[in-house]
Amino acid sequence: MADPHAWKPPDAGESAEGGPARAPNYAEYLKLPGLLSLQKPLAVPAVHDEMLFIIVHQTHELWFKQMLCELTLLVADMDAGRFASGCRTLSRLTKIVRLLSEHMSVLETMPGYEFQRFRAALGTASGLESEQFRRMERLAAALPAEGGLAPSPEAPSSSVRQAFLRGVAREHPGLLELFPKDEELDAIELGRALAGWFADPALASHRGLSQHLLDFDRQMVAWRHQHFELARQMIGGASGTGGSSGANYLRAVKDRRYFPELWPESG
Repeated sequence: MADPHAWKPPDAGESAEGGPARAPNYAEYLKLPGLLSLQKPLAVPAVHDEMLFIIVHQTHELWFKQMLCELTLLVADMDAGRFASGCRTLSRLTKIVRLLSEHMSVLETMPGYEFQRFRAALGTASGLESEQFRRMERLAAALPAEGGLAPSPEAPSSSVRQAFLRGVAREHPGLLELFPKDEELDAIELGRALAGWFADPALASHRGLSQHLLDFDRQMVAWRHQHFELARQMIGGASGTGGSSGANYLRAVKDRRYFPELWPESG
């Protein structure tokens, strides 16, 4: 299996001399002419804050791309028992989400009436259509059928949550008994069991990893809350541009958790 740490960009090429390709300058390395041509406000007459709205959302998508890379690496490291590397990756992911919250704070400087001036230009476009975000949600927290643990220990995990629980199950096979076949997993019951097992010195590395997972999850919940508050500030109770219930939809999902079994019962 290829080393996930030996990553290189998919479009990396070679120079005419046969060595690694080298950019002639800063702008070419970062593809700045193309990157800076991607912000195209549509409102007529022009609205100053539309550029800000576009840049904040494009920046989110760039960071989602990086988060997908980090989550993919995290799954591979957890499956291989590289917990120290996994903790470093989770620290990076948590910092990225904090940065996304800072981007959102910049957007909060836009008054709601300014958003209304260019909202029609969005048509039916909505952040709910972000394919990268949907992939990120699945890669972080999805639990497949059959109780969420792959039948073969050699099969790679499909999500961070699955990889973590499989890692615990390798040390405490009793965890498998807590996964019902035909009903929803009881996260509270599982959380209580995990809290007891983590007292075992053999699970010290799992316990440390669980704290990093919880920190990342909490930061994601904080970002969702911020997104909800921003939407309420911009559109109040109006429907979202993509046909959703707008802020009401965000209210319903703002407390979604990737790893509910790791949260204290008090929340």
